Amino acid sequence: MPKIQNMPASTVQENDHVIHHLDSVDPANGVMQGFPPPKGKRVTIDNYRSQFKDQRQAGRAKTRWAHLHMRELFPTQLIRRGIGPVRILSVQPVDLDKIRIPDGNGNTVTISEWLKRTDTDAFLVLHDGAIVREEYFHGMRQDTPHHLWSASKTISAGVVANLLAQGKLREQGPITDYVPELQGTGYEGATVRHLLDMRSGVAWDYESAGEKNTWPRWERTAGLARKLPGEPSNEGVYDFMLRAEDMKRRSRPHGSCFYYKESDPQALGWACEKVTETRFSDLLSQLIWSRLGAEQDAYILCDRAGTALPWGGISATLRDLGRWGQSYLDPFSHQEVVPRTFIDDTIRNYDPSAITEDSFMGPRQGQARNAAYRSLHWIYRYPGEDLIAAIGHYGQLCMIFPKRKLVFVKLSTYSGFSTIRELLELGQKDCSAFCAIADTLAGKVA
Repeated sequence: MPKIQNMPASTVQENDHVIHHLDSVDPANGVMQGFPPPKGKRVTIDNYRSQFKDQRQAGRAKTRWAHLHMRELFPTQLIRRGIGPVRILSVQPVDLDKIRIPDGNGNTVTISEWLKRTDTDAFLVLHDGAIVREEYFHGMRQDTPHHLWSASKTISAGVVANLLAQGKLREQGPITDYVPELQGTGYEGATVRHLLDMRSGVAWDYESAGEKNTWPRWERTAGLARKLPGEPSNEGVYDFMLRAEDMKRRSRPHGSCFYYKESDPQALGWACEKVTETRFSDLLSQLIWSRLGAEQDAYILCDRAGTALPWGGISATLRDLGRWGQSYLDPFSHQEVVPRTFIDDTIRNYDPSAITEDSFMGPRQGQARNAAYRSLHWIYRYPGEDLIAAIGHYGQLCMIFPKRKLVFVKLSTYSGFSTIRELLELGQKDCSAFCAIADTLAGKVA
């Protein structure tokens, strides 16, 4: 038998500081336990998501299991870390439990209590590139990928940023210059910049009931929900963008208000593939993940046509998402992951007035009044410092404090919400907690 060699120290992140909450694993739920698991405890395409109308405990347990096992439910493509060295994060633990966190009800709690109350699966704080705190719940480990949902959009923006820097895309270039197939659709006349800022006028509908709502039809086409009888079995999202009536028209002028939609980053992904003749998952590998000093490969969901889903398909480990955030503050091995000019533009040139009462994911749904959006990044405006955030459904958060050199990562499976407003409120409470910790760690910025 060949001798097993230990990996070189330069390729492994030390683990002595890690907090594992083994008592947070609840075997009583019995989800996907047994050989085989009982039928009522199996996670499938039909029950893996706790939707707004279904917040029962069984639903939450299945959703949490799915967050850690998406590649067992759906087809995926690998996002390779490459063969380069791992970015070793130094460890400088700080006793954060002396800090009191606002709970949103006029009271304060310890960080440990806040993490338990907010359905946390994993939590990481980096300060000046060093790990201050790292902990895991519900059976998650250092090498467990967690699904990121819409935080994927922000990571995927880095591919667009690199191709803009290479001159393969132009901000003011019409999207139809790169994807001629979109001529004659609602995207005709929209630019790359319009799509980066979610300000295309395509008639995406998140709010109507039934089949007028674009999202459930898009979700089924993407393969994340079972298709209805009569729907094309092998249709992918690109086919949908050319076929669906809402995709063929505009409901507002391009460049008007921000309106959250999944098709804008998907169209950008299509453009990236066309100009490079490379599938999007491989672009993520080449331009993003292999430059991070990542410890683990990530992966991305794809539809039945093999098209990756940059708007919500990525799963990655806690630490590697932290490394992605840290790359915005200082590159690994002096190699930029996202071009500095793109990051600076995102922070300096956002337009708060673009989020209006007509916006979806705006004030009507309870979006924070200090929120802005640019280049598929959320920006939160605070006195003295604008914060950059990647945010995904169920509480996936990576928030970067550029001046205070802090990165927070919180991966969660939120429960207890029945509306988008309640979901956004949960995220805003987590952001307030990050700010309270930041004030203590780095001092308030005047």
